[in-house]
Amino acid sequence: MASAQAQDFLAVVTKAVANHPSFPNYQAMVASAQSLSSIEKARRMPKVDGVLARVDGKQTLVETQSAWQVGLSASYPLYDAGKQNARDLMAKGDTDREMAVGLNWVESAAQELGATYLKLWETDQSLAEMKKTQLTLERFGELLEGKGNQGEVSPLTKSKVARKRIELANKMIEIRGKKLAASLVWENTKQPNPTQWSLPPAIETVAAGESAALMRSKAEVFKARAEVDFVKSDESLSVNLGASFLQRKYQNISAFQSALSWQINMVYPFYDGGLASSRSQRQVLVLGQKQAEFDALSNQTVLDLNRIRQDLAQSEVLEKKLRNLCELQANLAAQTQKRFDLGRGEALDVVEADLSLMDCRLQNNRQMFDIYSKRNDYLKFSGAYAQAIKGIGK
Repeated sequence: MASAQAQDFLAVVTKAVANHPSFPNYQAMVASAQSLSSIEKARRMPKVDGVLARVDGKQTLVETQSAWQVGLSASYPLYDAGKQNARDLMAKGDTDREMAVGLNWVESAAQELGATYLKLWETDQSLAEMKKTQLTLERFGELLEGKGNQGEVSPLTKSKVARKRIELANKMIEIRGKKLAASLVWENTKQPNPTQWSLPPAIETVAAGESAALMRSKAEVFKARAEVDFVKSDESLSVNLGASFLQRKYQNISAFQSALSWQINMVYPFYDGGLASSRSQRQVLVLGQKQAEFDALSNQTVLDLNRIRQDLAQSEVLEKKLRNLCELQANLAAQTQKRFDLGRGEALDVVEADLSLMDCRLQNNRQMFDIYSKRNDYLKFSGAYAQAIKGIGK
């Protein structure tokens, strides 16, 4: 069972997908695909046609008077060697395939929106860290200004500190640009930018499923198997029931005459030049091809999931090292500030220490973004996004 954190992140992304302007296209594809089963259900019902015809007696085997006839004719398949059952299964395969094609697009959109959401988180965290450093440098700059007026700090030192503050402001402008780009994408979901965050969970808590690509390939195998049965039914006996009720008006006779008839037609293909068997053999080969494609895709999915696991393990080790480094950098910045307060250090050392701490934390944010992005990819390949999207509206 998926963890609460996984459900929270999936809920955020699926809500964004459901509000995306293109989501109605997916819903239309689903509705169209589901209509295929109705077509096959109709084949199981008797077929009734209205008849209006002019019959020329001289064109029949037994010469009769020409006549007009009007009425109804009906037909019903009594036995078709499993042909209609095969049609039903083929329709199900087509339905599942079309739905998987639409789901594949929405699944990719969910992955992209998940990445956009994470980019908003990363830029938000980075800007918060940079603003904190900016405020520290501003307070330190004011302190240096006072010391400069007293002759304790040289103009060159103040100039260097001011240049560092300008460089930081330029970095913030760059990060704001990235946040704006992500915000423009997120606006398509008709939702405001997040202020509280639900981040992707550890992959161990994600329930296993099938991606849309696997669903599509599986549906193609299912349909190909049904097509084998459908083609083989052409080599077997078929029995149809027919009936008609007609009103005939013969030439030179004023009254209508009723005619009720029924018949049972049995057809068995004794010889067709090997057409049916050739079609059957070909369809068996198609089934083998589709099965091979599904097996290859399944194996590739396993490889992709294993690759993500390995990449995540390495990224998490690196993140832990960065976190420890940032703790050391924070201690160094605090010691540098303390030495300066005691008159034993340089102003630029304090600024460099604060900026180094900020850079370390920004790098750690980027590393966490990389970890969350890999987890976001895992949600697609594991089928978690596909299952969540299929549950929209249920």
